[in-house]
Amino acid sequence: MTVVDRFLVTVDRVHQVDERGAPLAVWPGDRLYEHLVLAGVPLTYNNEFLWPIGRADVLDLRIDIAAERVRVVTPGQPDGYPLGGGATRRVLDWYRGHLDTC
Repeated sequence: MTVVDRFLVTVDRVHQVDERGAPLAVWPGDRLYEHLVLAGVPLTYNNEFLWPIGRADVLDLRIDIAAERVRVVTPGQPDGYPLGGGATRRVLDWYRGHLDTC
């Protein structure tokens, strides 16, 4: 069975959520948002992460750590598309540093 974790990356935090979007955990972002935006990963908007000035920019990621795959989900692509190259390595490194404690 494949386990895919869902994460919403905001400017300063990474939120792990379940399949319905309910929060499970939150970590400091460690500049992950900045690295991914600069790599061209598309933003989406999530009304559950409101900033005082409006809706929050969110990177909606699905991580399959066993397969070392990351998918980016946007409103027009609910199944997402594969994240590639250095951006994938950055996400997997973040994941291993914060969640993979075995």
